[in-house]
Amino acid sequence: DPANPDSLGGKSVWAILRDRQGVLWLGTSNGLDQFDEAGKRFIHHRHDDGDSTSISANTITALYEDLAGNLWVGTSQGLDRYDRTSGLFAHYSNAAGLDSKAPIPISHITEDQQGTLWISSTGLGLYSFDVRSASFKHFTHDPENPNSVADNILLWTHVDAQNNIWIATGGGGLNKYDAAHDQFTQYTDEQGLANDFVYCVLPDDNGYLWMGTNHGLSKLDPSKGTFQNYTVENGLQSNETNSSACARGSDGSLYFGGLNGFNHFFPRQIHPSAYQPPIVLTA
Repeated sequence: DPANPDSLGGKSVWAILRDRQGVLWLGTSNGLDQFDEAGKRFIHHRHDDGDSTSISANTITALYEDLAGNLWVGTSQGLDRYDRTSGLFAHYSNAAGLDSKAPIPISHITEDQQGTLWISSTGLGLYSFDVRSASFKHFTHDPENPNSVADNILLWTHVDAQNNIWIATGGGGLNKYDAAHDQFTQYTDEQGLANDFVYCVLPDDNGYLWMGTNHGLSKLDPSKGTFQNYTVENGLQSNETNSSACARGSDGSLYFGGLNGFNHFFPRQIHPSAYQPPIVLTA
């Protein structure tokens, strides 16, 4: 409500996070909003050209709380860290250790077991960010290198229990980063993935990975590299998942949102059909 300064700051909400203290944060098209449950109002954090410690931009596309309790904010101008004690923002651009000074269009932020942030971007590839040295490493698609990341449009990054980095790409399928050899393995529809446009990746309790694509859900067995796919014929509300519209519940259940609502299920209750259709010979 534009007439109510305590209402949500922007109509479009691009990211939602409830931190470990129970505070709800919303990334909007008009700044970062913090919900004050006691006062039933929103506290707004907006960019101010005259204040270098304000948030770097008002378009907020990603939120992440790391293991140390830091709040990281992906904006249209790059990566920010919010100090909840001082109320100030620190800004990190990909100029640190890189040639380009263009802002990173961030789509997703996560963290590996060493505390390194992994940042997906829409058009500029993948970044790792060493928090201690405040430096970036940049990974981009190289058409001449089959072991590079398969696409520069990246929508989600997941770190599994073995510290493997899994990347959802917008056209290059699912990628896995091998840090020991500094190379990427690509899983595409040729290996059984439902579709090469992957929106998000979620783990289940048994070590399988579930991903929403442009043509249904795919379940990957990482140990075998095999996929099981599910479509509207199996009960999905739509074959297309919406960007960032997926979440894992504290009970292990998974949520995937699409064009006609969302699906909620427990992976352990989903079993492939054992039905074998009969062979019919026709003249």
